[in-house]
Amino acid sequence: FGSAMAKRLALQLDYFMSSQFAGVAMARQRGLYKAAGLDLTLRPNVPPGMEAEEVLKGYRATDSELWLGTMEQNTLLPEIQKGVAVQAVAAMFGRSPLALALRPGQGLQAGQRGEGLRIGAHVDTVDLLQRILPASEVVAAEREEKLAMLLDGRIDAVQVYDVMETLKLKADMGAEPGVVSFQSAAQLSGQDCQLGYSQVVFSPTQQLASEEDRQALRRFLAATFEGWALACQDPAAAASEVMRMQDSGQVTGHWLDTAEFTEESIRRCCQYVQATRRGHMLGTIDATVWSRACSWLVPDPAVPHAETLDPTLWAPDPKFILGHDSARVVREETRARTQAVRDLRGQWPVLAILTCGAAPLGAHHADGEVRGGLAASPEASWFHKAEVGKQVGVEVREVLLPANVTTKEVIEEIRRHEDADGLQVMWPLPDTVDTARVLEAIPVDQDVDGVHYLGRMELSGGHAAVPKGVQQRNEPVTPAAVLRLLSDYGVDVAGRRVLVVGRSRLVGQPLAYMLTQRDAVVTVAHSHTDAAQLKALVGEADILIPCAGVPGLINAAWIKDGAVVINVGTTLSAEFLPDRYLVPDISGLTSVTNAQLIGTCPGGVGPMVVAMLFRNVALNAEARGDWGMGGATKDTPALQGAGLQVALRGAPQWELSQTEAGVPCIRRTIHCGSYTDAVDLMRAVAAESNRLDHHPNVRIVHHCIHGVDVAMEVWTYSVNNVTEVDFRLAAAIDQLCN
Repeated sequence: FGSAMAKRLALQLDYFMSSQFAGVAMARQRGLYKAAGLDLTLRPNVPPGMEAEEVLKGYRATDSELWLGTMEQNTLLPEIQKGVAVQAVAAMFGRSPLALALRPGQGLQAGQRGEGLRIGAHVDTVDLLQRILPASEVVAAEREEKLAMLLDGRIDAVQVYDVMETLKLKADMGAEPGVVSFQSAAQLSGQDCQLGYSQVVFSPTQQLASEEDRQALRRFLAATFEGWALACQDPAAAASEVMRMQDSGQVTGHWLDTAEFTEESIRRCCQYVQATRRGHMLGTIDATVWSRACSWLVPDPAVPHAETLDPTLWAPDPKFILGHDSARVVREETRARTQAVRDLRGQWPVLAILTCGAAPLGAHHADGEVRGGLAASPEASWFHKAEVGKQVGVEVREVLLPANVTTKEVIEEIRRHEDADGLQVMWPLPDTVDTARVLEAIPVDQDVDGVHYLGRMELSGGHAAVPKGVQQRNEPVTPAAVLRLLSDYGVDVAGRRVLVVGRSRLVGQPLAYMLTQRDAVVTVAHSHTDAAQLKALVGEADILIPCAGVPGLINAAWIKDGAVVINVGTTLSAEFLPDRYLVPDISGLTSVTNAQLIGTCPGGVGPMVVAMLFRNVALNAEARGDWGMGGATKDTPALQGAGLQVALRGAPQWELSQTEAGVPCIRRTIHCGSYTDAVDLMRAVAAESNRLDHHPNVRIVHHCIHGVDVAMEVWTYSVNNVTEVDFRLAAAIDQLCN
């Protein structure tokens, strides 16, 4: 596009040029708008809530200029309901950063509805806050004065954006302010709250009727979200561009005019921007999420909710699998499960994560921060599991062990978390650790990674002999994520030729196994498969699932017409920051035109994997019930039939027997070399039994010079039968004998 052809576009921001619009600053300063044939003008600020009227007025006053604006969904909707003819088309933030800031050490308590609180808020947010905290006093506060009102004690709390103003308050107070999101405030007061999107980009409705204008608006959005992608990759550079565009004489009291402050604020903003990712695109609005927020914000609309959004102007190609959408549904399902567990137990399910050193690909990995910032917001990221846990109702314990840890120390740490519903050991383990022994030490009823999956399937002779619940709880998370995506998109694998490229124990092997059980015709290749042979296999595959972690192993040109492609393997590029990015196993993946469906990188399987991990935690917690935190109760189900047989195959040292009273039990005899060894064993067994709140019957036979036999019988007294609790104790005893 030449400068003579540039289309003028006026943008009405709902706040000062700041970190909240770093994507706009990057796009403008890097020439992206100019390259898109657009001449961008930023309009002066107007009073909060007046942006929609200002945009519509400006649009009607000219026939040669495009107009767009930004507002919160919660402030835009009331304007549309008043008759302001605009529609949302995109969003910079996927969720609302609106929060209450209080003085350091202060917060809200469960059940508090705002009693005794005087809150300062923008005039367009007073009614919303009054609805969330009905017992509070909410007063209108000027934008430039509200933070000072909190500092000098005129109010107890203030409406803030938790990406910038909270940082300024921290600097002013010398300590972290108390921060409670609007969503959390509603939950504490016993209410639902759906605020939807923030920094929503909206257009006059009439403007959207012109295809020429729509094309220009798409170019603007493409440039803007490319700018946001650049800002997320390099917040320091984005901070420079934001500060270059700011009015140096502008005094707001909402930020510090330093590069360090602006960079940190942009990092926070990028977390909200990443929450808009759907497939390979930023900024798109999920119509389901939009509608849900509309229904809460405006229960009785004069303008139908469907008419407040144009979901087609900025939307992913239908051929792309939207992993974030499916992951959101899984997280919602998981939250419902964990809430039921909490109602039963009085506390949330627990996930314990053990990391040894910095080699495992998680929060402590050298690339963890970079990877975590490239593809997902914290509440949907493998690298921010504590944040995911908060969203879905799971308490996350993260334990970091040194890189020189021993096998014994890792196993001892595993045993310290018997109360956890899920236990994840991050791989790989250091060379000082026996991986097989650690894997075996993870109790099956705490397995959330599927580390026991293949072994249990092989012992049982296949899926047919395994109860359905066991499969659901113990499936490896990445294969389970792939299968869930295929199901969500209506892809039936039965009879289809599926090529799995990768053979790892946690992904490739179990994925092939699970596909075979669903009657797919499965071929497994790997990174050492001959290139010509691999090309031929790819060309024959109805469904292609690369999970090798080798960049560009597969050429997109090899893909069969109409194939379903789900890329699993990703690698962080070797370039130095700030230009690092995720590379899929398939070169040219996003440019594939002949596939039926494509799961991209990022935005495909990735967000689903962590969602399935927490789903496994919730399923484990459900299965453990109220006795999952300790011993058995009268409601603990007895193991029978196929379930009992699977449990016995998983405990080959134990045999099914009966007590002297004829009660079913499991029995094992352990030979010790000396009486002292037997006593040491019994002390260890007693400690484990106390930890599990479940105790065996023990008989000790001393054979003098031939050592000591320790015979143990385990059964559940409360039901006079064998239960899963017995096998938990048996597994713990087996570990003591290793």
